[in-house]
Amino acid sequence: MRLSISAGTELANRLKRGDPRAWEELCRVYGEALFLYAYHRIGDAAAADDVRQETLLAAVEGIASYRGAVPLFAWLCGIARHKAADELRRRNRENLPVEAARHDGDPRPDELLERAEARAAVVEALWSLPEDYRRALVARYVEGESVEGVAARLNRSYKAAESLLTRAREVLLRRLKEGGQH
Repeated sequence: MRLSISAGTELANRLKRGDPRAWEELCRVYGEALFLYAYHRIGDAAAADDVRQETLLAAVEGIASYRGAVPLFAWLCGIARHKAADELRRRNRENLPVEAARHDGDPRPDELLERAEARAAVVEALWSLPEDYRRALVARYVEGESVEGVAARLNRSYKAAESLLTRAREVLLRRLKEGGQH
């Protein structure tokens, strides 16, 4: 589930007022997406979980600086981007692996970083989509469902699922081209 821009702003306002249920909602609504975002930047599940937690804590601590100029998730991704970069720098200092060890023919570190950034951009754009678009794309392209399977999962006809997937792909590609601005 993703909140609309106005609902994200309202959630931020509730966080500013210290509403404890707002914290729970922030974690529930954005926790998984932030984990995926961090995982695709770092390539390590434990470190991605740490980045997610650090991001959520930093967001609550810095919520006063959120002005609503960008969607709440985009603001959270900005924080996560910095936390992931800190983790990558720490791993580099300590000579910890970022992804699998390099072998002959494997990509160079700069290529791995470009791929990680591209994957993170896809996650950010995907989670910025309306929920039905995101669910359809994840079912089809991440989980490998057929169009019939997507239709059944979303309780739609085959044609409606096909149309939804087409619209979802178009919006996702547009958001990726725009660099996440929407």
